Parts: sequence; structure tokens; C-alpha cells
Amino acid sequence: MISAEPMPHELAVAHQGRIYWLNGCLHEDDLQRLLNRALVERGYDSKGMRRLHQLALVSGMDIGEYTRRHSMLPMDCIATFDGNERSENPVLMNDKPDRPGMPLYRSTVAYCCHECITEDLQKAGFSWYRRYHHLFGVHWCVVHRRRLSIVNAPTPFTVPPHIWLQQGRLMSPEITPDVLPEVGFLTRYTQISMTVLERGRPFFLGAISDALMMRAFEIGLRPSPSSRRPTLLSDHLSGQNENAWVAKHVAGWETKKPFEYFANIDRVLGGEPPTYGYLMAMAALYETAEDAMESVSRQDCQLRDGLTGRNVEHCINESRVLSANGCSDTETLFAECQRFIEPIVSRLGFDSFYVAVALSYLGLPNLYAPRPSDAWAALIRFLHGESVATACIAESASRSDLRALLGICCGKVLLTLRRLRRKFMRRSDPVECRKNVMVHLVQAR
Repeated sequence: MISAEPMPHELAVAHQGRIYWLNGCLHEDDLQRLLNRALVERGYDSKGMRRLHQLALVSGMDIGEYTRRHSMLPMDCIATFDGNERSENPVLMNDKPDRPGMPLYRSTVAYCCHECITEDLQKAGFSWYRRYHHLFGVHWCVVHRRRLSIVNAPTPFTVPPHIWLQQGRLMSPEITPDVLPEVGFLTRYTQISMTVLERGRPFFLGAISDALMMRAFEIGLRPSPSSRRPTLLSDHLSGQNENAWVAKHVAGWETKKPFEYFANIDRVLGGEPPTYGYLMAMAALYETAEDAMESVSRQDCQLRDGLTGRNVEHCINESRVLSANGCSDTETLFAECQRFIEPIVSRLGFDSFYVAVALSYLGLPNLYAPRPSDAWAALIRFLHGESVATACIAESASRSDLRALLGICCGKVLLTLRRLRRKFMRRSDPVECRKNVMVHLVQAR
């Protein structure tokens, strides 16, 4: 077999295509026989081996490193429950022989940049397909900022870009603008996508959800469907003045109405959105890509630091047990114990750290230090429509305490309170329990 080392930023499917092209393969079976012989010569048994793994071994690379450098899988799993790479679970990996390492939701379309082709020919004598030309929704070269071209061929990756260019097979997609703007939503989205692609691991699901929900609170958005704030994340996205681009990349966007919940975007705050939902939310919620990545990364690091020195698998499993009952037992205890971890720990018999992680995954405030119950009562009034001043006066709470509590709460707090209110409607004796959170659940209608 004529070997072909993977080039910088080259897609795995394109690396495979170069091997196919250099060795004059006519069919997939020809390529498989080549790879099998090469692996046997290196002392490996290729039977049952995934194609991405085969390409890594014939390149002399570790499968994890090859996946991080040459696949699009980091974009197919931006966040996971346990913060582990999806490449460790082959069941979840898209490993079709015709497009190894490509996201599940993407068709086999090849993009390339005319400027990159010219530079490749000058430096290497041939061209190749790059990962960052295949980011979802990014139709511009991140290096040259020019619009990308699409290869008009049924099996585009089996031939290098410069050959398609010579044959006149490169087409320009109907996407505007021709040049990526210097600033704005599209630029932030592009920069965030590129940074996530280059990350060595996914975010913790609880970390990215918490960071985005807290940011939504800060800028006055509705954090959950039951909140009374009028503006949703999807409304905020509409205000980015890129509706044509959003409509092309978000299914059903044409049905979006002002101030109405739109699941594909709004479930980013507390649900499991499409992969692109996190990227669009980060680009819409923050003023710069750097701010977005710093905020989410800081939240992720705090959670990872808490796992240091612990049995990670055991911790995640324990936290999953708690959060699996998120709509019942854990949320009920959260309200009954006035959001303090210590009494929840004593009643459940779990380690305090596991409880903290579980609350984080559920989107509930992760509070280590007790706060006055009057601030908690004022928070409930505020979430149900009262102004900060009115809520603080009614509960003798300070505005600074209420704002501090808001800063560490997130979107599911209100949803939890509403979910629990009906259960406690018949509780009485409000004088004796004046500062008990359950009384305020009944009163704050």
C-alpha cells in the first residue's frame, strides 16, 4: 500500500480518500483489502475493527489522538453527562466506511477553499480537505474568511480538491455574505465552533447548562417555559439580525413566533437540545466568543476540580441515581430543605459532593453556604412577578442578598417551584412557618 500520512487538520474521511486515490482503488472492497494487509503487516488483527481505528493504526497514531485531530466527532458531542469523550463508546460513534469520523446529522458533502488549495499546491504539491471547512453552519474559511465551495460529485472525498477545481466541479453555495463579517453573531458562532472543535474533551452537561442559564438570567431572558419574563432565548436569537442564516440551519424556524417557546433553541436552558443549539446559544448570549468560552469553561473546571481525587465513575453513577428522579424526590427535597445541601444529604444518605453534582445536573442552585430564608422567600416572590424592591420589602430581605442568590440560581428553579406548588397547596399554619419556603410556594401564586 502506498502510505499517506494525515495532513494538518485533514478530515479522516478525506485521509481515507487520499489513500483510496493514491492506490488507484476502484471500490470500497479494494480499500478494505489494502487496509487489512497493512494492518496485518503491523501485527494487528483487523477483524471487527472500526474504520477510524484502522486509519489511526496505519498512520501510527493512538485512536483517541487521531479522533481529536482528524474527525468531526467533537462537534457531535459538545457536552456529555460525565464529561467523557464519545470516542470511548463505539456504539455511539458514526463509523460508516464511506465517512468515518463525520457527525451523525451531516450528509456527505465536501467543502474547500480556493485560497487553501492554492497554498497547499505551493507548499505540498497537493491539496486536502480540512476539518474546519466542515463545521455546521460555518460557510466561510476560518483562515481566509472567504466563502467555501462545494464539490459537485457523488463521492467527493475520493479525489483531492485541486483535481475537482481543475475539472470545474466546485460550486458556490447560495449563502451570503461572501466574506465572513469582522464582528457579529456569525463571527462569534464561527469562532466558538472552531474553539470547541479544537477542545480535547466535551463539557460536562451540567456545567454548560448552568453557565448558559445563569447568563440568560443576567441579561433578562426567560429561563424556563413557566417563567413570566417575556423574552426567550429564541427571541434573543431572532434579534441577532441573521434570520436567513438561522432559518437555513434550524429546523422549523419559520414557525417561530415572538415570545413563544421554540424547543430546538429554548431547551438549551435545561434540556437536551440539538448539538448546534449550544453553539448558537453561546454566540447569542455573549458579546464575544472569548467571553462565552471562558464562562462555560470556568463552570466546567469547577465541576472537574470537585471530581479530583475521587472515584470519578462512582461519583457520576451516584449523581446519576439522584438526578434520575429529578422531577420527584430530589426536587421535592430541594424545596423542603430550603435549598441547603446538608439536610438533603442527611435525609438521602449520599455524600455531599454527589448531591451537589446531582443538583447541578438538574439545574438547581448548588449552594454550599446557608443564606437567610428571607432572601429565599424574596426570590420566590421575584420569580413570580414582583419587583426586586417589593419582594425585598415584603420579606425584610436585602437587595444584595437577593441578587447574590439570583446569581447562583438557574432556569429550573422556577420550574421546580411551580411543579411542587400544587402538592403543598393544602399546608396551613402560615404564622408559625412564616419563613418556611413551602408557605411561600402557596402564597406566591
